[in-house]
Amino acid sequence: MPGDLHVHTTASDGLLSPTEVLKEAVRKGLSFIAITDHDTTAGIVEAIEAAESQSIMLVPGIEMNTEYKSCEVHILGYFIDISQEWFQKILKDIRDSREKRAKNILEKLKLYYNIDIPWEIVKAIAGPASIGRPHIARAMLNMGFINDVSEAFDKYLSPQSPAYEPRYKLLPEDAINYIKKLGGIAVLAHPGLLTDKSAIFYTIIHGIEGLEVYHTKHDLKDEAYLKAIADHYDLIPTGGSDFHGDKERGNVEIGSVRVADDVLEMLRDLHVNRC
Repeated sequence: MPGDLHVHTTASDGLLSPTEVLKEAVRKGLSFIAITDHDTTAGIVEAIEAAESQSIMLVPGIEMNTEYKSCEVHILGYFIDISQEWFQKILKDIRDSREKRAKNILEKLKLYYNIDIPWEIVKAIAGPASIGRPHIARAMLNMGFINDVSEAFDKYLSPQSPAYEPRYKLLPEDAINYIKKLGGIAVLAHPGLLTDKSAIFYTIIHGIEGLEVYHTKHDLKDEAYLKAIADHYDLIPTGGSDFHGDKERGNVEIGSVRVADDVLEMLRDLHVNRC
């Protein structure tokens, strides 16, 4: 039975609540799903409860944003113990830094582009989620400053823009070690999208245990290349849709990229052995 190992909810920058995500996954015929919100586990408890009533398995996960040589490197964690207070303290520090970053971006948008976006509007769009650039982009769209969300990133929120604000610096090896300490399995997210492919081998050296071979934005050439690396280094080849729920990301649907349950079993076996 197939599943989707890369899904976001309103706990980070997705548009569906954890409960809505689980209902949609069941409707799509999935047997398991991983909630992997950015730098937060806030949606996991609700997702677990929803999974129990929907007859679908929920994998507690996370997607941690890290940086390697000015390149964004995202590390997925599966079967993590979200109850650990030391880890929740780290996530709180990251959330606090995200909020400070967002406020600085708003100030720069006003200074450099005369785009004045009230903090309260961004906060209302984000809701309980950890605030990020997508929430600012949606505020810009709602207020008529842009025609679509991609325009916000292309013109105003990219690293090349004077309104850009550097984010919290977390190294890939830190995220990998945190995930393992939580009893979880560390997987490199969408490696085909990395601007510096040496980051793949950097994470392998530092203990990554899987590669997200199958992803919405990977083509057949990407998949073949990444599967060869996974096979050579004995890494688990995972996959997922990277669902967020917004049309600006290609209108990706839950389950549009699926993996078989043997991938789930490999992750679970490694988790059980670790614990």
